[in-house]
Amino acid sequence: MNVKLEVERKFLVKLPLSLDASEYIAENSDAPTHIVQTYLLSDTGIVERVRLVTVDMWGASFSHFTHTEKRFISSGVNEETEDALNQQAYDECMHRVDITKQPIDKTRYFIPWGHKTFELDIFHGVHEGIAVLEIELESMDEKFELPPFLEVIREVTAEKEFANSQLAEKL
Repeated sequence: MNVKLEVERKFLVKLPLSLDASEYIAENSDAPTHIVQTYLLSDTGIVERVRLVTVDMWGASFSHFTHTEKRFISSGVNEETEDALNQQAYDECMHRVDITKQPIDKTRYFIPWGHKTFELDIFHGVHEGIAVLEIELESMDEKFELPPFLEVIREVTAEKEFANSQLAEKL
């Protein structure tokens, strides 16, 4: 079990991406990952989810599974436990799906910028048109520079409606 304190800030990004942004990401990022994130029933007050993560590269698809538990500490700060799963354990978790939530479907791009790696999530399905840029930090007041080629609309760290668990609420 890998427990850590996750400190992150989130920013809403305008879509479609500019040509400069698309070119920078294509030239400097690893292969994007496709994530299907499913929320599980939990009566502990902890947000529990599983992810199917798929990367397409070298003409093949590679998938892995994770199980995560998050406990809210404060705006932008969560205690997080994340573990790798095998297919069987993932399938067993899927028997505990929270049917009041819909799976989150997104593509994640890892963007190196200013000695940091940003994660740009572009959502699909019912959340088509939403793009959120995240950065993990050592503390909430750590200084960093946003990638200038992305058009940031505003910071949404404290806006609960941009938390994945809230996006999963059925419309």
